[in-house]
Amino acid sequence: VIEFANRTLTGVIGLIAVLTLYAVWRLGRRDLLASALGVLLGIAGQALLGGLTVLTGLNPWTVALHFLVSMTLVAVATRLHLRARIPTVERATVAVTRWLIVAMAVNLAIVLALGTVTTGSGPHSGDPEAGRTGMDVAVLSRIHAESVYLLIALTIGLILLTRRGPVLVHRAAWWVLAAEVVQGLIGITQYLTKLPVPLVEAHLFGAALLVVAMSRLWYVAGPRPTADQRSLQASSVGL
Repeated sequence: VIEFANRTLTGVIGLIAVLTLYAVWRLGRRDLLASALGVLLGIAGQALLGGLTVLTGLNPWTVALHFLVSMTLVAVATRLHLRARIPTVERATVAVTRWLIVAMAVNLAIVLALGTVTTGSGPHSGDPEAGRTGMDVAVLSRIHAESVYLLIALTIGLILLTRRGPVLVHRAAWWVLAAEVVQGLIGITQYLTKLPVPLVEAHLFGAALLVVAMSRLWYVAGPRPTADQRSLQASSVGL
């Protein structure tokens, strides 16, 4: 049932991606073309990777890759959405702020990768006959948690660094911190309660929301909108 629903949803999302790419082409938005095409190709790649995952008997490593590609698609789709609503022209933040955000993005990628390996070593395989990584879940959980603590520390540093501006970056950083704290609390709770399925699912959904928050931060810290677009940015980005 889950596999059938997944295939059906992939078809629906694929159709939406095709229509989005067509709309981008018709509107002449060349600045959106790469992102729109990337989403479409990513969905196609995910379909192939999903088939490979099933053929390998839900191998935890292919499942992990499947999830990480999904998170990449979430990031690209978020950028596409924001750029479609808020065209940009010039960079807004100083170098130290940008490099801190780069460090946060890299740290988040590590957090996600460690999270997939931790899950792949736990009890929830999706199939009783599926294999696991064989790695120590307790050790992986601690390493995963420490990477999250580092990410939170970097985010707090960014909040302090931008407390006098730019405002959009400061607000976006707060949203990232909120997502991190919620994710951290869910992660700790699921570990202490022996990984109940609803909390594991909530943790996966929270990971996607954290990627969205980080993608928004990356976007508003990059090229700055023109003066007549700033009011639009404040309302449409919703930070």
